[in-house]
Amino acid sequence: MFCVHKNMISYAYGFQGVGSTATADFMITKAFPGLAPIYGIVSNSVHSSLYAFGSLLLSGIASKWNPRTMLAISIVGFSLMTLGQGFTSSLTVFIGLRALFGLFASGINVPTYTLISQEFDEENRTTANSFDSAGYYIGGGISSLMLVVIQKFGWRTMF
Repeated sequence: MFCVHKNMISYAYGFQGVGSTATADFMITKAFPGLAPIYGIVSNSVHSSLYAFGSLLLSGIASKWNPRTMLAISIVGFSLMTLGQGFTSSLTVFIGLRALFGLFASGINVPTYTLISQEFDEENRTTANSFDSAGYYIGGGISSLMLVVIQKFGWRTMF
């Protein structure tokens, strides 16, 4: 999910509507005219820095929490932040939600690796980790389909 979300803003930012799709409903650059000068920060730095910080912070907490609970909180949190990005009309709120998405998403890896080590014997752990890692790259590939979503329904529907 992280990879899909990370790429979605790039597809939304790059989409240039024509005719009836040249509106704020289809073009994030028209919905948020102030995005252009800070795009590099918003597209990567905002949520990646909080993702990295959160991962370090949560790695210390993970041994004290139930990994399933931590994973559930993270999934619900980043899902709500993603949904919120599609509904907001404020660039400031959009950036804040993107940052919080990074923080919630940081709670995915630590409990996932913990669960893999708990649920799989040593012989099958590498395969389980491979499936987990493959999901990141599959998500990246699937995220390119967001262009079709933007063309049909507008940029907000992909969040």
